[in-house]
Amino acid sequence: MRYAVANSTLRNHGAIPKYVGTKAAGLIVEAGQIDLDTPVKQYLSEFTLADNKTTDQVTIRHLLNHTSGLSDRSFSESLQPQPTTNAERVDSLHQAHPVAAPGTQFHYFNPNYDVLARVVEVVSGQSFAEYLRSHIFTPLQMSRTFHATTMAEAYQRGDRIATGHLMAFAIPFAAPELSGYLGGNAGVISTAEDMAKYLILHTNKGRVEGTQFLTPDSIALMHKPPPQLKSPYAMGWFVTTENGRTILQHNGILSVFYTDVAVLPNEKYGIALLYSISTMPLIAFALPQIKTGLIQLLTEQTFPPDSFSINLWGISLAMLTAIGVALAIRSLLHLSQWKRNIHTTPKWQIILSIAWIFSPLIVVLAMPWLVGIMSDRIFSYMQLFRAMPDVMLWLSLCAGLGSINGTMRLIACANNRQS
Repeated sequence: MRYAVANSTLRNHGAIPKYVGTKAAGLIVEAGQIDLDTPVKQYLSEFTLADNKTTDQVTIRHLLNHTSGLSDRSFSESLQPQPTTNAERVDSLHQAHPVAAPGTQFHYFNPNYDVLARVVEVVSGQSFAEYLRSHIFTPLQMSRTFHATTMAEAYQRGDRIATGHLMAFAIPFAAPELSGYLGGNAGVISTAEDMAKYLILHTNKGRVEGTQFLTPDSIALMHKPPPQLKSPYAMGWFVTTENGRTILQHNGILSVFYTDVAVLPNEKYGIALLYSISTMPLIAFALPQIKTGLIQLLTEQTFPPDSFSINLWGISLAMLTAIGVALAIRSLLHLSQWKRNIHTTPKWQIILSIAWIFSPLIVVLAMPWLVGIMSDRIFSYMQLFRAMPDVMLWLSLCAGLGSINGTMRLIACANNRQS
């Protein structure tokens, strides 16, 4: 049993409990309290979707594998009023319309795990946090780990939570985590050392220090995507093959915290990386290199070459912002000249020029849906601004100046037609 951990301090960090929540469900399954292929409705009578037929078909297995047929595209949970309990989240899903029949498509949908957390509460008679504490954290000696349903609760209970950070133009700055619901899809507050203890469970077929917490068959089931679908997701883990090695991995993203966890079951390595910063360019380009580099170092004893510079990213975004603002100001300064040329400029050219000026505003307004098209996930404007402050600042400045410029040109065109 081997593991690698990385952490700048021993203070608590926010982490995503998808894989922890899966173990909670696995324990209840092994105890005979629930069945993976039984409809959720049999355990939660209040579980109701916008389509009654789909409601009756969604099973525990569908929730665990994110194949419930629900998606952010039909129920953008980040844009909904935030619940404060798992029961409230379940109640809110009566507005959710399925985008596919259960068991036919993979769509990553956080409320799937909120419903699972509520099932654990109802079946066990304990709160989700208490069930995790008594059945997972305490037996595994994860003494510095707890679960919070809301971020306000996390800060109240965690007296040593690390200071989180955002980043703009490659400059990190401290910021508080967004207050809101964490539920069953997020909210485990832990340390890298404690997470390493949990990863041993997955590298050693459910056995830790002589105790069999889950059967090898249950662990194997958690590590295998549903065979009937072309899905990489296996009950809390994305299963990939890199250089001939099977890797189970999942990240956890809050607005100022980021977690990356990987398991190499055949080599018996586990890696837990907890960061007190969360920003799109790091998550997309830099932080995966750290995980990949550790895997390469552990398995091949070699270092991968450097390939991404966050400083170059920051300089590039700063230059784009400066250029965008300069061009917008230049266009405003040339407005009087543009007005004089209205009579001699073809109408199609005027229309195209004004439309182009408004394009940054259109991009900003459409950003949640553009991200949704690319990622199948919908995020609020606040989440997007915190995830990439420099990109959103660049677009917002161009959008604001462009809106002023475009509005003045539309007024000029209207006055010209009246005259």
